[in-house]
Amino acid sequence: AVTLRAVLVEGDSYACHEQRIELATDLQLTATWPRYATAGDRFRIPVKVLNTTDAPMSVTLESGFDGPVTLNLESGSAPVDLKAGEEKTLWLEATTPETGLARLEIRASHGGAVEAIDAEFQVRPAAALHQKTQLLQVDATGTTSFAPHLGFEAHDLHTTVEISGTSQIELRPALRALMEYPHGCLEQTTSRLFALVNTGALLEGSSDADVVQTMVRAGIHRLHAMQTRSGGLSYWIGDSKPAVWGSAYAARFLVEARSAGFDVPQSLTQPLMDYLAGQLRKGEETLGNQALICRVLAAFGRPHEGWMTRIQERLSELDMAGRAHLASAWLQLGRRDRALDCLGSDTLNLVCRRTFNGRLTSQIRQEGALLGTLIDLDPDHAWIPIVANRLNKARENGRWSSTLEDASALSALARYQALQPAAKSFTGTLLTGSGESFAFDSGRTSRFQLNAKQLAGQPLTFQVQGEGQAFVVVDVEGMPSDPVEPYDNNLIVRRRLLDVDGKQLDPGQALHVGDLIQVEVELSCTPQAKGWNLPNVAIVDALPAGLEVENPRLSNSAQVVGQVSSRADRVEFREDRVVIFASARRSAATFRYNLRATLAGEYAVPPIQASSMYDPGYGSLGAPGSLSVKRPSKQ
Repeated sequence: AVTLRAVLVEGDSYACHEQRIELATDLQLTATWPRYATAGDRFRIPVKVLNTTDAPMSVTLESGFDGPVTLNLESGSAPVDLKAGEEKTLWLEATTPETGLARLEIRASHGGAVEAIDAEFQVRPAAALHQKTQLLQVDATGTTSFAPHLGFEAHDLHTTVEISGTSQIELRPALRALMEYPHGCLEQTTSRLFALVNTGALLEGSSDADVVQTMVRAGIHRLHAMQTRSGGLSYWIGDSKPAVWGSAYAARFLVEARSAGFDVPQSLTQPLMDYLAGQLRKGEETLGNQALICRVLAAFGRPHEGWMTRIQERLSELDMAGRAHLASAWLQLGRRDRALDCLGSDTLNLVCRRTFNGRLTSQIRQEGALLGTLIDLDPDHAWIPIVANRLNKARENGRWSSTLEDASALSALARYQALQPAAKSFTGTLLTGSGESFAFDSGRTSRFQLNAKQLAGQPLTFQVQGEGQAFVVVDVEGMPSDPVEPYDNNLIVRRRLLDVDGKQLDPGQALHVGDLIQVEVELSCTPQAKGWNLPNVAIVDALPAGLEVENPRLSNSAQVVGQVSSRADRVEFREDRVVIFASARRSAATFRYNLRATLAGEYAVPPIQASSMYDPGYGSLGAPGSLSVKRPSKQ
């Protein structure tokens, strides 16, 4: 129904009148669709048919579908007879055998009237797809073969081949990884923005600069939303406590953004500079943080030469990045001599251990900072090719091991590659296993998307003629030929399903639509893990289709029978998963939330997984499972 309301005002006199208009059709059709599904799921969609008239009617139902889904009306094709005002529930049997976008439609007809409803949802894989990136350099002197299909199931294998005459194409995998990274804390947001400003032109489809401009402006707005009353930035949106290193790191990006011509509001930078200056005056931060803050303040026209001199007096205590930041601070003041003094002869040999909170750093992060400073100091500096070579060699599967490392290496290497000679001229041909051929040359970046049929289980062959090298990036995505077994690498994550009384559900125990269950997640470090506290762990609990989060917050002790929940750093309830950010310790932390069964069916339960956001050596993968949800007894 729609209500129309008219209001009349004349001087101090008022009048109002409204009229309700019924918009219901004679025949109404509704269905409870899934929001997502998993390959291999079978579920039953309730379809309600309502006769809103005062006379009986006979309704014919039809279903249609497209994509990886099939539909079958359990009652067959016989017409549905409805009395006046009667509603009936019919059931559609649906299966999703493969991954992809599923589209469904149901049509109900009575006489000449037709009522139709439709939906679409994504069918995800039962297990995470395996992705592999290989970087090749093919000399323009002959033929090179590469077999991308090894280690993958032959069916449903997708391969992308990119070929260029410049080595910048080798940065694309890491850039894509940053753009697709699913989380968005202060560091991850800032790292993504660093990459966009320095290498955004490498994104596919972003030849129009407006695309990158829009993304960077949105990122600056997100950083502004993280600003606290102190002027510093919080680690997560909504937190009230500022993060000192994260604030300085974000300020360092704002320097880059302003230099690149982006609008950086003073309402963000002025309080941020006041906060950082205050933290510097306190003298409580590590030398590395102090050096970064000095660099940022100098870039914003607020140098603290006294602090810079004091830090330089303790040069032997500074690590590689700290020295680089201090040198850059002096360069901002035009003191190249002082900057050179910051980079002592032992700088190139300094080794840094990885950190997980506070001032986040690693060897890659340190070398990326050093390379950028060296290029500013002297583009012909003898250390530049040495550091660039280290960064290139440290790459694995096309990228580095964290968002921070990706951003640091990308930003530095993009500047380094801009100094290299122009590409030489060559032409070439890509031959697939099925016999197809694709031409490419050094004058442009060529991109070819190949399916399993084109690969035909055979190697790809690159034939190149001319001068120089062809730089090739091969991305392969599909199911691994050997399933990934559960593992615990320095981390342990486990999931249990409990009933409303806190008792664990038996394996194979069926739920009914409407049932409320508790999910209990436990996280801990293994006894072999170094240290007793690992912060910044992301737990991803992908939900089975047919269940939805009942209450979008973690349960507290009053809501969980007989047990107490641990406090997480952050919890995100998404459409098909729950993501928990927390610290792992030797003693297990327990997190709980509620799910409700909403749709009958047989569902795959993806494995729960946990991983450190800053060290790939810390990770845990649980075992997959299955779940059965029955119809309510009254239906």
